[in-house]
Amino acid sequence: MSSNNGLIMFKSPLQRVDKNNEIKHRKFAEKVAKRHGLQNFYEVLEIYERCYEICMELCDILGTNLNNLRNELEKYIPLDPLTMLHRKFCEFVMQLAKDDKDIEKELSKTYRLFYKMYVEKKPFSNAIVEVFNEFMESKKE
Repeated sequence: MSSNNGLIMFKSPLQRVDKNNEIKHRKFAEKVAKRHGLQNFYEVLEIYERCYEICMELCDILGTNLNNLRNELEKYIPLDPLTMLHRKFCEFVMQLAKDDKDIEKELSKTYRLFYKMYVEKKPFSNAIVEVFNEFMESKKE
């Protein structure tokens, strides 16, 4: 059985729901199938349908729409401190970044700073100077 970009299931044109020959949705459907031991696309659609119905019931209960459901649910689900820190950190980095490409650069700088502080055990002032110097050197190249 040959694979097409890692895809081995759902080869029927009816199961290719992406536009412009993309395979994002098909990859996701295969991931769901493998994770839950499903054998055909119909079984995956049943899972999607069940999830949609649960989400719509939650929307009705919370008085929100499907696009805002996650934000609304997060108000009622207690998050562990690490998850909260991760989200706040991501929000902070997104504020620093000018665009999507810049996010990776800002994350890289921040992770490099953490690495120097917590792995290499350098004081914050030394770590930030080193990261700044590394960044400036990489800009020159």
